[in-house]
Amino acid sequence: MIYRIFVIGILIFITAPGMAGEKRYRVEILVLSLLQHEAVPSDAEWLRDFSSSLDFLKVEDGEGTQDDELFDDDELYADEDQPEEPWADVIFVESMSDVMLEAWRRLRLSALFRPEQYLSWEQSADEPFPSLRIHDLEVIQMDDPYADLRGTDAVKAEEEDKTVVFTDRGNKLPGDSLEQAAEESAEEPELPEPTLFYRIDGTVMLRRLRFLHLDLDLELRQAVFDEQLLTPASSVNGESESGEPALPLPTSFLIHKLKQSRQVKSQRMEYFDSPVLGVLAWITSFELEDELEDEAESLSD
Repeated sequence: MIYRIFVIGILIFITAPGMAGEKRYRVEILVLSLLQHEAVPSDAEWLRDFSSSLDFLKVEDGEGTQDDELFDDDELYADEDQPEEPWADVIFVESMSDVMLEAWRRLRLSALFRPEQYLSWEQSADEPFPSLRIHDLEVIQMDDPYADLRGTDAVKAEEEDKTVVFTDRGNKLPGDSLEQAAEESAEEPELPEPTLFYRIDGTVMLRRLRFLHLDLDLELRQAVFDEQLLTPASSVNGESESGEPALPLPTSFLIHKLKQSRQVKSQRMEYFDSPVLGVLAWITSFELEDELEDEAESLSD
């Protein structure tokens, strides 16, 4: 009995500090840009698509920009429609730690840097390691192969809202159920969402092998337009919702990149630097107290 108590005591003493760094991590990422630089961007005819990564950031109504305030609750929120697999244990964290809050405040007061976007989440220390998408709120291009079909659906929706008379029913006879027709229409599969490309876009991944590693792949994009070749964007009747002519499509893009991977430590501010983009990362390790208590109780039985 004394031996078992001694073993349990040693186990808790050894594993408690270690498990605090192995169970789960809270990761905070702050993307910043340098206001004064002489870096030459690369030129590209198309933009990389990062939409396959887990995205907790959304743009309301397909457009928006980062406000001068820290966050706008109407623009930044957890995506409830995200699939549970393969990273069901990844949790979106909306609040900033005091460390990151102070870093954001200092950057806003700086004449050299500008804070661009913030993302925080919790994840397990075990595989699979999630790849998360981090982007600002400024959409510079939208790829929508189903734009024409969406326009057709919008016209149908307007027609369905009109008062239905006998001549509007087509093959429907008096006494036929209109609810059945509505149900049949509702069974039609929804169109895929358009692919959005943001001014700042990329991915971040925290991996735990023997040591912690943080992988960053970010881009700062600027659309280039040819004023002599005004190609109308895909839209209904070539006009925007406001009735004004649609903006031309970009002919190319200027891109600044930050792609780095290196070892990081928890409870230490990590800085990833490039000529234009920078990233501050603050990682906090913690344990799940319930699991630790359950393991200790099972050994004592």
